[in-house]
Amino acid sequence: MICYRCRFSNQDGARFCNNCAAPLTVFQPPQPQESAPTWKPVVTILGGLFLVAIFGTLGLLLFLPVSNTGNQSPTAAPVKAPAPPDPAEHWNSTDGKIEALVMAHQFMERRLKAPSTADFPSIVSDGVGVSHLGGGVFIVNSYVDAQNSFGAKIRTRFICKLKDNGDKTWALMSLSTK
Repeated sequence: MICYRCRFSNQDGARFCNNCAAPLTVFQPPQPQESAPTWKPVVTILGGLFLVAIFGTLGLLLFLPVSNTGNQSPTAAPVKAPAPPDPAEHWNSTDGKIEALVMAHQFMERRLKAPSTADFPSIVSDGVGVSHLGGGVFIVNSYVDAQNSFGAKIRTRFICKLKDNGDKTWALMSLSTK
């Protein structure tokens, strides 16, 4: 997957750029739109009718009584639900650490006097570190170059401790600047 911001070639399925930490699935360049009329309404209706027919047939097959001939009693094999993905696996991955870095940058940006002037480093920049402490808790050491109240651009180092709540929300535990 190519990053729209820095044009870096990332692995398929990555949520953030491994070079600049830009979100890969949220901000994509706009696709050209066709001006010619489309068959979308017709296809949507036909697709809906097709799905109703398929699910109706499956429903009938599932709920029709099944005759059992002979003396054998039917035994149903236990069905196991698929195991949910292990969140620790995501947290320890590069993608999980990039997500923590992006969230730390967002928490820091809220504290800036001029957030529109903020320049944050990527995860591979010198002076940037992300550590997973366990249980979705991360420590992020990073910096931001942004204008202060007087308009001078200064570098501010910060340490952010944050937690992934597991439901796509993050909680700020502490944020200190140097």
